[in-house]
Amino acid sequence: MARKIAVKLIMELRSQGLSQRAIAKSRHMSLSSVNEVFRIAKERSILYEDIAELSSNETYDLFFPEKHVEEKILQQPNYEYVHNELTKVGVTLKLLWNEYKDKCLSEDKFSVGYSKFCKGYRNYVNKMKLTNHLTHKPGVITEVDWAK
Repeated sequence: MARKIAVKLIMELRSQGLSQRAIAKSRHMSLSSVNEVFRIAKERSILYEDIAELSSNETYDLFFPEKHVEEKILQQPNYEYVHNELTKVGVTLKLLWNEYKDKCLSEDKFSVGYSKFCKGYRNYVNKMKLTNHLTHKPGVITEVDWAK
């Protein structure tokens, strides 16, 4: 996925009187991105004062509401269920993703891809501060976690 355009920053610099080229050069942005923000602001009569109180994400959504439509039509996985299922023997993320994908197909909904599924689960685990405690007798089994 491409990086989001810093719409709020561009609008702030525009309100200070900087040209499109100056903004693009000073902030290492593409001139076409800056030009697009200027064009949308002109079409919709949006000034920096109108968006000064908005967050960067809200400002981006105001300028580009169609950019993340796909996220709204995708059936989001139930990561609580995924976490509980992973405690069972032989269950993997790949297996759970296939199950989730089949469920979405049967309900005529769109599913996320495997990498987004895994990233979403990783974010869920970090947000909820979850761990998976392994119990075993000391010295009987050596387990190595090669994950980063």
